[in-house]
Amino acid sequence: MFRIFWALTLVFLFSGQALALGPQDVGRITPEELMASLERGDDVLILDLRSSGAYNASDSRIKGDMRIAPDELKEKMFLLPMGRQIVTYCT
Repeated sequence: MFRIFWALTLVFLFSGQALALGPQDVGRITPEELMASLERGDDVLILDLRSSGAYNASDSRIKGDMRIAPDELKEKMFLLPMGRQIVTYCT
């Protein structure tokens, strides 16, 4: 079992303007809601934000997810697709 939640502040640049999204701006989704979304074929990216230690200590993986350690997120933000729903999870 895993918890799904938004725990980051995402900052995007639009025409030189910064848009910051924090936990208060996005919703939570249950594992059941995520499963239903995936079964419908919704275009969802599952982003594993577990620390390297937590990731390496666990056998739990979600097929097709993307993993970025929290301390690497700032440098790898460009890898996240625009216009796609992103569901984050960690331990």
